[in-house]
Amino acid sequence: MNTIQVFRSGAEDRTAQAVFAADLNWAQEQGINVASLSIAMLPGMKDESAGLTRFLLSGDGDVLPVTLLNGELCLAGRYPSRGELIRWSTNDFSIISGQPNTLPIVWQRLLDSNGDTCPRCRDTGDTVQKAYHRLQAILAPLGIEPRLEVVALDEVTFAAATMESNRVWFSGLPLEDWIGAQAGSSRCCGACGDSDCRTLDIGGATYEAIPESLLIRAGVIAATQLRWSDSVVASAESFCSTNNKCC
Repeated sequence: MNTIQVFRSGAEDRTAQAVFAADLNWAQEQGINVASLSIAMLPGMKDESAGLTRFLLSGDGDVLPVTLLNGELCLAGRYPSRGELIRWSTNDFSIISGQPNTLPIVWQRLLDSNGDTCPRCRDTGDTVQKAYHRLQAILAPLGIEPRLEVVALDEVTFAAATMESNRVWFSGLPLEDWIGAQAGSSRCCGACGDSDCRTLDIGGATYEAIPESLLIRAGVIAATQLRWSDSVVASAESFCSTNNKCC
């Protein structure tokens, strides 16, 4: 049986901790070998994870908590779900091997006919570039290569869907999905005129320009999931069906 260790972070909000506590009790009732530990007890991981380990232990970017599967990093930045705990408990779950994985990152924003954008998109452009270069260094020990694509929306496209500007995706999923945030809106300026444009809401705070730390956090969460194959999704579904449990 695989060993799952979840290292708690004091930085996580109480709601996240309470949800995980319930999921942990549920998993242990199912016979899953999972333990919850203090982040202070996080052991040194294998050599290929050394750079990321230092990043996680520093707390830089607020990417904790951390989950290890048989001593290997398999998740960072949030607590695992019930479905993930089931999948990781199966014997045939394995790390993807072979060629280095790529982490696709897409950022799109309005660019008008003069080549201008709004202040929040301009500032986010700076943080996206900084986060991209930092992720290159952080993820290199894991054999994961971030690849950034910057997409320009013309004025016609923007006018039809203003909330599509200043959006970021990691591995095909919106930034919000990776970090538990929500999209909001507020009145903009500059190239956007008086349109209501996209904001990011998380932890009671609202951001017009996306902070570098949140971009790095999303990238680390997405990257850790890239390391593991999805070959046992069927076994997780079978487990739920056999045991008449919802995961």
